[in-house]
Amino acid sequence: MARADELLKDMIRFHGKRIAKEVVGDLPDQMKQARRDIRSIEKALEKLTKQVEGLVKQGQPEPSIPAIPEDQLKGARLTKRTLPSVRKRFELTQGELARLLEVSALTVSSWENGKSRPRAASVAQIIALRSMSQEQVDAALGRQAVSAAMSAEQIKELRGKLGMSQGELAKLLGVSAAAVGQWEQGRSAPGASNRASLAQAKAMTQEKMYKRLGRTRPHTAGTGSVAQTTPSPEQIRNIRKEAGLSQAQLAKELGISVNSVSNWETGSTSPRANNLEKLLAMTK
Repeated sequence: MARADELLKDMIRFHGKRIAKEVVGDLPDQMKQARRDIRSIEKALEKLTKQVEGLVKQGQPEPSIPAIPEDQLKGARLTKRTLPSVRKRFELTQGELARLLEVSALTVSSWENGKSRPRAASVAQIIALRSMSQEQVDAALGRQAVSAAMSAEQIKELRGKLGMSQGELAKLLGVSAAAVGQWEQGRSAPGASNRASLAQAKAMTQEKMYKRLGRTRPHTAGTGSVAQTTPSPEQIRNIRKEAGLSQAQLAKELGISVNSVSNWETGSTSPRANNLEKLLAMTK
């Protein structure tokens, strides 16, 4: 009986192997070939990865902020005003500064809010950035080239030509009147975006300019149907000089302060209607 059981088991094993071979066929060989193909693909992928990394490295631009000597970093100190000051000087948004420093805009915001501090590498970049010129920063950001810097006299002449006060030109450019005053005194110069805006202002018609300022027409004064345009700061100065008056004498003549006359001639403010009529009467 035991012998019969063994024979039955042998028969089952034999026929099981035969049936499995018929079903599976050449599968083991195919699996071996698949493993060889996979190894070949992995090697090819590794080779391509190295080639791509090399190409990416070659295509990477040079650091936008040049490195500075170690000795210049010694004693360098950043305060909470440093980054806002740098951004204001170069007219940078937090995003643009982040691009220059190769960090996120959120990181720059955290630095400015005092929530975190820049690491040593970023500190070195910030110190180097402070010594760069506006043109270098514009080039690093890929900003389009704009017109060359305007001199203080050219800005004054432009404002006089447009018949605008410093405050009005500031409003047109989206800056403070103090900034325009600094430009006209030669204490600072407009940055790239403001130079572009000034170039646009030069080509702007008075009608378009007044519309931008919220005016329907130039400031006027007069009686009846006669309307006279507000003179520019330069014209007010010329009126005073042609009348042979000092600022103090003109102020006394008009019953106003010397500071008011000075403000008219710098473009900080404009004469009111009654004083404008008196000024224009001096030209007759």
